[in-house]
Amino acid sequence: MAATATKQAAIAAKQSVKSLRQRVPLFQRRALAGAPVNASYEQVSVMGTPADANGLDRARDSALAFFVRFSALFNALAVFAVAAMVFFGVMIAVVMIGVLFGVDNGAWAQLSPACTNLTNVTKPATSSVLPEVNGVAIDVGHCTTNQFWFASCIKAFNFIFSYINFLPIVWRLSILVNTTHGRPGKNDELVDGVDFYNRPTEALWFHLPRRKRKQIAFLLNLAWVFHFGAMAMHITYWSYAAGQVLPGAVLQNVPFVLSVASAIAAGVIQGNTEKAIIRANPGRFPPDPMEYVKGAYRRWRAGGGKRSLLCGLWCAPCSPSFLALLREEMDSYKRDAAQQGVKKHALSGVTVHNGSGSEGPASPSATF
Repeated sequence: MAATATKQAAIAAKQSVKSLRQRVPLFQRRALAGAPVNASYEQVSVMGTPADANGLDRARDSALAFFVRFSALFNALAVFAVAAMVFFGVMIAVVMIGVLFGVDNGAWAQLSPACTNLTNVTKPATSSVLPEVNGVAIDVGHCTTNQFWFASCIKAFNFIFSYINFLPIVWRLSILVNTTHGRPGKNDELVDGVDFYNRPTEALWFHLPRRKRKQIAFLLNLAWVFHFGAMAMHITYWSYAAGQVLPGAVLQNVPFVLSVASAIAAGVIQGNTEKAIIRANPGRFPPDPMEYVKGAYRRWRAGGGKRSLLCGLWCAPCSPSFLALLREEMDSYKRDAAQQGVKKHALSGVTVHNGSGSEGPASPSATF
């Protein structure tokens, strides 16, 4: 009886989502930095908050609904954030020539009077080295314009990462609680294929094995904790000099590296697990557009495209060209995606998922 009831509930959930495809577009933003919620939540949120939800449930749903409601705004801000990261990355590369390698790049490499007029120093300042007394660097703020802009751009980078790390905190805490305890104050059975309220769903995230979701949630929460620890140290040790000597150098850089490593590890685990679920359940979940890009590259190589990828894109002697094959694969992707209510995202160019995939077994499984 229980199995029959579960199966009927799963069928009802699929039909409910399908009926909402045209009314509620759902975004699959796998490749867009700064997205505050996973696309799967947008899919399950259309079912609403049940009557037996407690105060914590309703607070979580309200916070996540805010991000869903203004997803277009946050997508636009994410594009701006990525563009700003590229700008400051280029700036860091430019000033690093003078800061790390001592290359004279004009006025920006000139030492300030605050560094040249020091007395009793055992090692004078250069364009790449701070002044020292008996092997200990002196905190003089900065000695060159290169050093000032290097420190400023690094901090700008961290502030942008703060935006990317802050917005998803509600989602990351929610999935951590969900994968470890279920609903707050409820004795839920922790199973796969159900949403925050134990309702059957076709949203991809909730079909990842709970052990994998727990790993991902733990790493994503570590990422933002480490990041804001690093940000606090950047504020505490503000100047270029303070960030180059102990303890500032360690306290700024180690947490930042751990934050980035945690986020990357979570992304790798989630990406590999999603691919395994999709392969194990063909036709049920949205296709991965990167698989079509890889298919175009394999066809190009098999057809004699032994030159560089850039040549495959633009050089006439490469026949057929990689660009032409890529266009064919993308057309194939659009056809396959259209069968599952998926279309191209207007902003990120990845996917927009309008609902569940085709009918399939109630509980997908994969071997990991």
